[in-house]
Amino acid sequence: MKRILASTRSFYRYLASIQLITTDPTAIFHTLTIRSPQRNPHPLPPKDRDALVKGLQTGDLEGQKISLTVLLGYHCGLRVSEIAHLRVRDLDLNQSLVTVIGKGDKERNVPITETLKNFLKLYLVPSPDKPLSPYLFPSPRSSNKPIHPHFLEIWVKKAAHWAHLENPDELTVHVLRHSFGTQLAESGASVYEIRDLMGHSSIMVSENYVKLASTKARSAHQRAFGDSGKVHHLRLEDYSWSSLLLKRHRSLNR
Repeated sequence: MKRILASTRSFYRYLASIQLITTDPTAIFHTLTIRSPQRNPHPLPPKDRDALVKGLQTGDLEGQKISLTVLLGYHCGLRVSEIAHLRVRDLDLNQSLVTVIGKGDKERNVPITETLKNFLKLYLVPSPDKPLSPYLFPSPRSSNKPIHPHFLEIWVKKAAHWAHLENPDELTVHVLRHSFGTQLAESGASVYEIRDLMGHSSIMVSENYVKLASTKARSAHQRAFGDSGKVHHLRLEDYSWSSLLLKRHRSLNR
C-alpha cells in the first residue's frame, strides 16, 4: 500500500509537470509522511527461549561468539546492526551496563544480565586467537572494522540448531529482539520502559508488546480455566532475569 500511494503521487506530479493535467488530485497528500502499518511482534514461545539459552555453548571461540550474539539479542534487545557495531568500551561489566547507539544516533543504557556478564568475562579474556580490536566482534578481514551483520544471522541459526528448535533457519536477531520485548511486557514492564530499553522512536511500537502480552495472558487463563470447568495445570515460566533487569533499569532512572 505504501508503494502504491507513493507511485500514484509521483505519477500525478509528473502529469502536472508536463501540463497534461491542470489539477493534481493527490497534491493534498504530498506533504504527508507515508508510514508502514505497525506489525505485531513474532517472539519465540517460552519453551523455545528456554531451550535456546540452555543450548548455548562456550567450548571454543565460535561458540562464545554465537552465545554472546544470542544473549545480546534476547537479554538486551539489541538490533543486529547494534550488535555488529558494539565496541568493547561500550561494555561496563562493573556497572553491568551496555551503552548502545541506536537508530538516529540515540544512546541508551541497557542492564546486562548475570548470564550475559559471565559469558562476556569468558570471551574478553585475551587470547592468541583473538586479534586486538575496538569492536566486540571484529570483521574477519580487518580487526579495525565491525563484523558484517550477515555473520550474526548465521550464528543465531546455529544456536537454534543446538537447541533443536522446530524451524531453526527461521531464527533471526530480530526475533530475539521481539522475544526480549515480549518477555519484558510479560514481566510487567510499562510501554515507557520497553521504549527506553529497546530504543523505539515511537511509543506506539512499544505498545504492541504490551498488547501481545495481554493477549497471551488471556489465552493462558482460557487454557487454565476453560469451558470444560476443569482447572488445568498452568506452568509458570521462569522470567527471573527479565524481572531483575527491570528492577535494575528502574533503579538507574530514579
